[in-house]
Amino acid sequence: MNILLIGQSYWPRKNGISTVLTTLAEGLARRGHAVDVATEHEPARQATTHRGVRIHSFRVSGNGMTGMRGEVAAFRQFVEAGCWDLQHHHACQIWSFDALADWLPRRQRPVVVTPHGFSQLNNPAWRPYFEQFRQLLEHVDAVTCLSETFEEVPFLKRLGYARYEVIGNGVDRDEVEKLPVRNLRRDWGLSGRFWTLNVSNHLRLKGHRTLYDLARRVPDIEVVNVGNPHYPERFGLGRLGLKSPCTYECALQAKLIPNFWTKPGSDRQTVLSAYRQADVFVLPSTREASPVVLLEAMAAGLPWVSFDVGDVREHRGGLVVSSVEEMAEAVQAIRHDRALARGLAEAGASHVRTRHDLEKIVGQYAALYQRLVALRLPVRIKAS
Repeated sequence: MNILLIGQSYWPRKNGISTVLTTLAEGLARRGHAVDVATEHEPARQATTHRGVRIHSFRVSGNGMTGMRGEVAAFRQFVEAGCWDLQHHHACQIWSFDALADWLPRRQRPVVVTPHGFSQLNNPAWRPYFEQFRQLLEHVDAVTCLSETFEEVPFLKRLGYARYEVIGNGVDRDEVEKLPVRNLRRDWGLSGRFWTLNVSNHLRLKGHRTLYDLARRVPDIEVVNVGNPHYPERFGLGRLGLKSPCTYECALQAKLIPNFWTKPGSDRQTVLSAYRQADVFVLPSTREASPVVLLEAMAAGLPWVSFDVGDVREHRGGLVVSSVEEMAEAVQAIRHDRALARGLAEAGASHVRTRHDLEKIVGQYAALYQRLVALRLPVRIKAS
């Protein structure tokens, strides 16, 4: 098949959407499909082909509510003029989907959408957007949801939209388990200490202030964040080299709190080495859809502690908590009960093997694509 994947970010960016889109594209290419990706311009990306995937970059920002800026017309023309068998959008509420709202009713190929959650669903100001989205679903052949319980499936059911499938995120277990490990404990001076790991970029919703609080509450453990700066789009601040406030705050707190560390996560070997050498993984985010970092921690054999966000409750291998006090207690329980830690680690690794293996996930998407290409039937939703 000739497949077009569309998403705001792609390799070499290091965030959730980029990771999911990149692993899917490369997995499909390994299976012999011709894969193109349409995504945002990334200065660090010089290549137009990477691991068998052709990459098409556009300087676009914004969304359908706040307005879209940049090469919107060029992006639309590229999509409309292509001859792909199917196109698959990753994420809504962003230019990479919203710019094609007028084109969807005229589409000549099946369209799949993976929303990755609806972050503005309960925001009254966005009601017009979701009313338009309800209408656009008439021209979407399938929606893939990351879990049964997260907000996507209930939302689609309320609209009477029945053509959806649940396909979770996947992890390349070979990469996690076999990439050579750097001795970060030695390099970072953590030898012999209990290491609590968080992997997330510097955004407020990732809950880094909870990490500071956790470090203060349990001063005899090491709390390490591995992540990258976020460059804000608002007012073009990112283009001026300004980073998100969280980036600067974490750097400051790392100087003020002796057992809190923040380290760059741009090097994949560093991230995977951290998973394989830490003692416990914590996820303090205030919002997630289906966090890949949690799956990677599980694949590496790390027990985890997380707030109740996204599809976290569907996973095994960790403890779900509701406050930083409970998070500190859970970390301590795992620290002092080796049987508990071992049991959680084994349960998490087994869960990833059976439900979130990347090749199985890619196979599910490929099977869906093949069915839709064979049918080429429009989908309708019930009148509300």
